[in-house]
Formats: sequence, C-alpha cells, structure tokens
Amino acid sequence: MTFRDELLLAYLRRAPWSLAKAAAEARIRLPGTPGRVAFENADGIKFHLDLQERQQREIYLYGYYEANTVRWVRHLLKPRSTFVDGGANLGQYSLLAARLGRDVDVHAFEPLSSTRALLEEHVRLNAARVRVVELALLDCAGEMEILFSTDVTNIGRPSLFHRRPETDRAERIRTIALDEYAERAKLGRVDFLKLDIEGAELPALRGARGLLRAADQMVIVVECNDVTFRSAGYEPEDLFAFLREEGFACWLPRAWPIPMTRVDTRRYRGYDNLFFVKGR
Repeated sequence: MTFRDELLLAYLRRAPWSLAKAAAEARIRLPGTPGRVAFENADGIKFHLDLQERQQREIYLYGYYEANTVRWVRHLLKPRSTFVDGGANLGQYSLLAARLGRDVDVHAFEPLSSTRALLEEHVRLNAARVRVVELALLDCAGEMEILFSTDVTNIGRPSLFHRRPETDRAERIRTIALDEYAERAKLGRVDFLKLDIEGAELPALRGARGLLRAADQMVIVVECNDVTFRSAGYEPEDLFAFLREEGFACWLPRAWPIPMTRVDTRRYRGYDNLFFVKGR
C-alpha cells in the first residue's frame, strides 16, 4: 500500500464523523495478497480477514463493521453483564464485549459450521473469554436446515427461512430457546442480547420471553429487515408489538456526534439495527 493509502485508512479508522469517508474508501487500493490479511483494530482486537468479503473488508477499512451500532454497544454495555450474541458471525461483537471488561460473560451463538470455524479462530487468536455455542436461537429446541450461499463476498446471509436464488447449499443444525439455554447454563439473567439471524429474530425473542419479563434492565439489538422477517411469516410490526408489550422502548443509533433517536415503531419503515431498551 502507498503512503496515500495509509493516510486514507487512518482517516477512515480514526475520524469519528462520516464526512467524505465513502469517497476516501473508493480511492484506497487494498492489499492484493491472496488469502486472508492479519489486522488489529484500535481496541487491540485481532482478525484474519478475507478482503473479498463485505463485512470483513469493512472491518479492515474502518476498524469495525457497523460502526454506529458498535459505538452504542460500547456505551450501553455495563460491567458484570451477560452478553448473548445471536448470529455471531466471525465474532466482532462478542470480541468487543469481551474486550470491554473481563467480567462480561459472553455467549456467542453461531450454528453454521464454516462460519463458526472463523469465530472459534478469532476467539483463540484474541485469547478471549467467549463461550462459542453451536446452536441457533429460536423458540424451541429441535433440528432444522440452515440455507446458505456459496457467494464468498457475503458470509453473513445464512437463514433458517429466507431463500434466495443463489442459495444452493443446506446444513442440518440444532436450535434452542434462549430461556432453555439460560437455565442449562445457569445464567440467571441476560443483560444484553444482539440478534442478527436473518428472519429468526421474533422466534428467538419468543424463546427468551421468560428472560425478557424477568429483566429490570436489558438492551436488545435487532437487525430489522422486512424481507427476512416476511420470509419467516411475520411483519416488522409483529416484532415491535412483542417488544412494546414486554416494556421495551426503541432507539435508532445515529452517526457521531448525534445521539440515539427515539423511534415510534408504529410508524417506522427502514432497514437498520435498532436498540430496544428496558429500564434505563
């Protein structure tokens, strides 16, 4: 990489604002080395990244994937919390939670074997205190097929429900309700729950109803995607109504320096990571 590339990368990774970052990204010539690239972000989290893949490329360029969401996870995760990462992928959020405090109890759920291998590699690479769980969060224990594509440019799209034209492979996986898992693992409570599970978000929340009702304070981050929700047989409003009934208010993370914005879920239309907060 040239000196100019290094300067542009420094701007992408260090500047908290988003001004002109898309233009800067477009001018960077990424390493052309085949295979994966070793990278360590500003928090000291180490990755082995395939720069062909969308999420991993963004981690290399910006330090994290979904930087606005990361900002608010960092702000809202408290010491001595139990953090559950549903759809952990290669482990960004689990590794961040473990890095923020050694007293954070992290449980990373990743059912797809190929992706879980990347997650386990990154947990070892960082000597992180993360429990990797080879189950999918749903509303009950059982077995299902998870559908995934051979497209190497986006490994974050496997789904129990959503079929895409390019999906041409399936893997048999096991499911569990979070309430049942918490009882088995003797968690007592879950303080922070992140769900990015391609349509299974509402079933997973129903499977955690006991934990949600018992919590005085709790934060849930959900990727809201009406396409994947409908593939699982429900509308975004069904998920919003469920969480309203359980006492959660909805917030939208914004780019620095704008604070989170309260969302009226009865009117919300969009595709975002939304924060649902109880008792704060």
